[in-house]
Amino acid sequence: MTFYNRQGEIAVLDRALARPRPQFIVLYGRRRCGKSTLLQHIANEGDCYSLAIQGEASLQRSLLSQTIAQKFAGFDRAVYPNWMEFFRALADRGGKRYTLIIDEFPYLAKSDPSLPSILQALLEDRSKLPFHLVLCGSSQQMMEGTILSATSPLFGRADEILKITPLLAGYLKDHMPESTAVNLMEEYSIWGGVPRYWELRARYKDMPEAVYELLLQPIGLLYDEPRRLLLDDMTSLVQPLSLLTFIAGGVNRLSELGGRMEKPAAELSRPLNRLIELGYIEKLRPFNAPLRSNRQTLYRVADSFMRFYHRYVVPNASKIEQGRKKEVWMEIEQSKSGYCAQTWETLTRSAIARGLIDGSVSACSPWWGTTKAKRKVEIDGVAQSPDGKHLILCECKWSEGVDTQPIHQKLAQVARELPFYNGQEVTTVVATKEGGNSAHDIGAKEVLDKLR
Repeated sequence: MTFYNRQGEIAVLDRALARPRPQFIVLYGRRRCGKSTLLQHIANEGDCYSLAIQGEASLQRSLLSQTIAQKFAGFDRAVYPNWMEFFRALADRGGKRYTLIIDEFPYLAKSDPSLPSILQALLEDRSKLPFHLVLCGSSQQMMEGTILSATSPLFGRADEILKITPLLAGYLKDHMPESTAVNLMEEYSIWGGVPRYWELRARYKDMPEAVYELLLQPIGLLYDEPRRLLLDDMTSLVQPLSLLTFIAGGVNRLSELGGRMEKPAAELSRPLNRLIELGYIEKLRPFNAPLRSNRQTLYRVADSFMRFYHRYVVPNASKIEQGRKKEVWMEIEQSKSGYCAQTWETLTRSAIARGLIDGSVSACSPWWGTTKAKRKVEIDGVAQSPDGKHLILCECKWSEGVDTQPIHQKLAQVARELPFYNGQEVTTVVATKEGGNSAHDIGAKEVLDKLR
């Protein structure tokens, strides 16, 4: 698969590895986002890359020593009784500086909790260190606990810390150049921004076949994917899976979630916050709402793949196990427009926040509430310039052939009734599949072009 984007991450890594002082670099993030590919991309001839496995510490040292023996012949002939002896022996090997990359480092730390302290001692005197050290891991919880936590021996010692996240939607165009912007948006609504899922999707002639084979049968490669992802960072999946399924199905308020799960709402705060930290759920507040106010907060599944899975796969598990995937696909087809509409709103707000309408704007949020005229109103996107003089109001319609002029007029009228309107210049925006004829009608192409 072609290596997309990551220019910013590559630049940071290249600058760090060019420094004269030995560097300690940390990469982490969810699986399938290309961390290993990125590390192999920046590794040069003479560097050592090793992928750790789950196992006893003795086996892990043996395998790592075999990797290092490809650079230093005979390094694997010795038996290292512990990590201290291993790294002392490695530090004694001189020569031209190289980079030692240990992928899935949490497996090593889990087998031997003393390893972070040993690495701390190793990094104390970097003048004696003949290599840059790069540690990478998919378990965000373990990486935070062993390296990023204030209680970790390695806390504060990293020269660079990179969290690798899914790609922006616009890069899907590079992977599927023959697809229209509308089709790409629909594809993104299913696969999200994870490069591995794009790679798997490309094996099939069209979207329905890919969904059939990857998600709508028990032997599909992605059928258990969310469970595997969550197990990286959580010991119990009961509450996280339930929360994701309820929220994907439209239960968006904390009080409603508590009622559906038959638990006090306060009891759900911890698993919800963990899912937010991992990037699977997001909080939505109305534009201009106080950050500390939770009264109007809505919860949404932030990750497209997780939202699709918990909206269609989990509720239909019985049908899928019985081989009735055509019935499930018919349900997807019938509700696909409404499902994609939420993704469309999210991507449109992201594009506006990245300067699609006004280059000074850096945030865009929905708004719902009561106007000065005592009317209940919902607006898909609201943004304001930093000086407070320019207000953007956006309505999103995931449909074709929309007459946008009445929508612009309605937004302009509503603007003057909004509680936060104070005479600002107002720009009204209407986002539809193909765009429109008015100056601020935008379509899927303009939105995706901005998300790169």
